[in-house]
Amino acid sequence: MQSKEPPAPRTTIGRRDSVEAAALESAEVGAEAFIASPAVRTLIAGGVAGVVSRTAVAPLERVKILLQVQGLSAQGQTPHHTSLARSLRELWRTEGMLGLYKGNTVNCVRVFPSSAIQFGAYADLKTRLFGERGARGELLPQERLVAGGLAGAIAQLLT
Repeated sequence: MQSKEPPAPRTTIGRRDSVEAAALESAEVGAEAFIASPAVRTLIAGGVAGVVSRTAVAPLERVKILLQVQGLSAQGQTPHHTSLARSLRELWRTEGMLGLYKGNTVNCVRVFPSSAIQFGAYADLKTRLFGERGARGELLPQERLVAGGLAGAIAQLLT
């Protein structure tokens, strides 16, 4: 059996190391430019907005689902969840704060791309449909409604 010895450490920076360093620096600059682009920033902002809004209403969504399915599992028993306040208190008591947000991670994974596409499409459609006025944000309410409705439709089609 041959024993493998570790390679000898380099004492000088060779041409290959210089090329790798330049490529790494170029990739870092490229990534910064990519994230700094208005389109990408709009997509990220849209996705984050969607996640924040879903997380804000997650406890209410959880109670709504419990109220909807309790009849399916009760099989003639008295309903356990009878009101919003009582259900929230019961969830808090039995499962703690995390119980209010059960299932929220999956919901956020689903809503991030949809919200990102909707925000991005809305920003793009304002300019495509209404030109310079759309780019400056000087649209009439009905024009915003058209751009927003089309953006929502695009997001639903793509996600």
